[in-house]
Amino acid sequence: MIQQIDNRMNQQTKNFACIYISYCLFNMTRLVLTFSKTSLVDLGIISHIDLASCLSIAALTYPISKFIVGIFADQFSPRKILSLGLLTSGLLTSGYVYTFDKDRILLYVLSALLGLSQGAI
Repeated sequence: MIQQIDNRMNQQTKNFACIYISYCLFNMTRLVLTFSKTSLVDLGIISHIDLASCLSIAALTYPISKFIVGIFADQFSPRKILSLGLLTSGLLTSGYVYTFDKDRILLYVLSALLGLSQGAI
């Protein structure tokens, strides 16, 4: 009985640590445009309007994803959903580098997908 309680507490501690670390990483990926916006605008890579549009699109798709992921979390493992959300969020954030100077529509779609993936975190 005591061994089962000890195993359960150990598992809860691991889950808490994973959630805490992933939340820290989530905040870093979520604020990537906020941290770099002055450099991007000063260099002329993106305008204030495009940057505001990207942030607005991500902010609008984030709660939609929270609603959808909440339904899936009841059926699937929350740990797997969290891992998938972090992975896709990291990949999409790295994709921002290649879309700033190319196509604005692609940048907006990427922002929407980033908002959806961050809702899984």
